[in-house]
This record gives sequence, structure tokens and C-alpha cells, in this order.
Amino acid sequence: MIAKPVMPSADFPALVMAARRHAEAREMAGTLAEMRERMRLHALVIADVERLREARGWSEDEAYRQMRHKAMR
Repeated sequence: MIAKPVMPSADFPALVMAARRHAEAREMAGTLAEMRERMRLHALVIADVERLREARGWSEDEAYRQMRHKAMR
């Protein structure tokens, strides 16, 4: 927000602050998108673990271990 009346001495600090806030908002939007993607992938991993447990009779730890082993190949 720029105080009125607008004075030339207040323009530069206001622009610097606006640019900083814009950069922070963009960074937060990127972080939010990353976290949403991680949550989506986490749900897929949980579903796969459950499928392995049911299909193979493995414990949760064994299912995770097998998934990690296959992912490292």
C-alpha cells in the first residue's frame, strides 16, 4: 500500500517492498505446489503398500522394503 499523497521519496521503498512480497508469494506458491504433489504421491504409495500386503500377505514394513528395493533398481 502506498501512502497518499504520493511522494517521490516513498516510491522506491514501496516498489522494493512490493517486489519482495511478490517474490515471497511466488516462492510460497511453488512450495505449496510441491507439497500438494508430495501428498498426491504419498497417497499412491500407501495404496500400493496396501495392495502388496493383501496380495502377498506381507507386513507393512516388508511391503515398504520391497518397494524401496524395486525402486533402487
